[in-house]
Amino acid sequence: FVFAFVPFLHLDLGTGVLRLQTWSVSLMSLSLAFGGAAVVCISGIAVSSWMRLHMTRTTASFNARTAVLTIGLLAIKLMPGVAITYSVLQWVSELSLLENATVPLVLWLGLVAILSLPYLLLFLLVSHFEVRAGELNVLDVIGAARREAWIIAFWRRLRGTYVLSFVFAVSLVWSDTIVGGVFTTFRIPSAAYEISKRLDGRGTNHAEAAALILPVMLMGIGG
Repeated sequence: FVFAFVPFLHLDLGTGVLRLQTWSVSLMSLSLAFGGAAVVCISGIAVSSWMRLHMTRTTASFNARTAVLTIGLLAIKLMPGVAITYSVLQWVSELSLLENATVPLVLWLGLVAILSLPYLLLFLLVSHFEVRAGELNVLDVIGAARREAWIIAFWRRLRGTYVLSFVFAVSLVWSDTIVGGVFTTFRIPSAAYEISKRLDGRGTNHAEAAALILPVMLMGIGG
C-alpha cells in the first residue's frame, strides 16, 4: 500500500509551485465536499424517516411498492446531470441572480444534493427496514413526541448507519465531475474534475494529474 504513494510523492515534490496549488485545491474541494455531504445526508435522513413513518407499507420491506419507488428515484438519474445543471443555470441567469456571489455556492449545494440524493435515499430506505411497524404503532399509541419517537426508533438503532451514510455522501460529492466541472467557472474548486481534465482532452497533463492525486488520496484516507 505504501509503495502506491511513492510515484505520486515523487511527482508532487518535483512540481515546485504547483505543489502548493494542488494541495490548496484538494483541501478546498474536501471542505466543500463535507459541507455538501452534510446537506445531502441530513436531507436523506429526514426524507427517508418521513417516508418510513408515513408510507409504512411501502417502506416496511422490499416489495412491489418498494420496487416502484426505487424505479421512481432512479429515474431522476436518467436525465444527464450536465443537462440539469445547465438548465438551472440558464433560469438563474435569466433572473439575473448570478450577480450575487453566494448564489453559485447555493446552486452547487442544491444540484449536488439533487444528483446524489437518489443513491443515498435508497441506502437509507433499506436501512430503515429494521424499524418495525409494530414499534412505530406503540410509540404512536403512547403519544410519544415526534422527536422522541425518532430518537427511540431510528437514532438509537441506526446512528452507526447514519455515520456510514455521511461517509457515502462525502464520496459521492467529492467524486462528482459533472456539477463540479460546470461550477469551476464560479471559482468553486473540484479536485475530481481537475484530475479528470488533466487525464483526458486537450488539457492532458499526466504529471499535474499525478500531483493532484497524492493530496486527494491522503485527504481521503485522513477524512
